[in-house]
Amino acid sequence: MQVDDLYSIPDSNERALTRCATKMRFARNRTIFNEGDEAEHSYRIVSGVVRLCKHTVQGRRMVTHFLLPGDHFGFMQLGIYSFTAEAVVDVIVDSYPLRQIENLSEQDPFLRQKFHDLFMNQVMDTQDHLLLLGCLSAEEKLVSFLLWLGERSDASDPFVTLPMCRQDIADYLGLTVETVVRTLGKLKRAGVVGLSGSNRMVRDLDRLRTFGRTMPNGPGPTPEPGHSPGAPGI
Repeated sequence: MQVDDLYSIPDSNERALTRCATKMRFARNRTIFNEGDEAEHSYRIVSGVVRLCKHTVQGRRMVTHFLLPGDHFGFMQLGIYSFTAEAVVDVIVDSYPLRQIENLSEQDPFLRQKFHDLFMNQVMDTQDHLLLLGCLSAEEKLVSFLLWLGERSDASDPFVTLPMCRQDIADYLGLTVETVVRTLGKLKRAGVVGLSGSNRMVRDLDRLRTFGRTMPNGPGPTPEPGHSPGAPGI
């Protein structure tokens, strides 16, 4: 769902997008919009992390995706938002009126194709997340998630930050928070991950990949940077 490619477009198109964008800031755990709200804007993350959530009528929550800088969400809605978007940490986003995005896409075949490509990538994200939820063990789920996060983070940083809490991770992977904590501890004792404090992991993605290959089903879907194993951020 990373949309950097969307902005590698002709200068005139980029200027048109920039003109209709508004910078917005959301503090940690603030709601950007709720499921069922009228869909009036789409968003691109400038900094921070956003989680997309669905809630059952009984109040249980599922995190369908974590979005990182460069990701776009909230477009191609059918009048209302189909999920809730919340700031995991302090977030800055570009906000685009959906009506203007639609008008620009109608006028510009190049831009229309870019949004079509984004949508198709998100369909593949959905398939990846279904595989992760339905076919992988707790260890495989966690290794797949940590690999994705590591591949999307700054390669020059010796640590990979886990900005989301253990409950967020559990709700994303379809596990209990106790299982997440226990599995992280198991991976740490096995020397697969090195944790510095509660929210930083030593960057050793090769070790994670090697461990993943020893598991019965492999590490699960491990996408290239820019493609993430989760439900669509549309």
